[in-house]
Amino acid sequence: MPVRISAATPAYPDELKRARLEGTVIVEARIDSTGKVEPSSVNVVESPDLRFDEPAREFVLRGWR
Repeated sequence: MPVRISAATPAYPDELKRARLEGTVIVEARIDSTGKVEPSSVNVVESPDLRFDEPAREFVLRGWR
């Protein structure tokens, strides 16, 4: 099973901060044999608000190491 070795923090949308919305976004993705995310495999499974989805997806695409 892949293990994340960096501790980057995903971006928190300003609009959602101001609205004091929070929650957990569950994202699934396929990791290739070199440890990189396969972009077409990134899928938001569960999210408290659609406005969290794109930042979470971008974090997985750029922040996974």
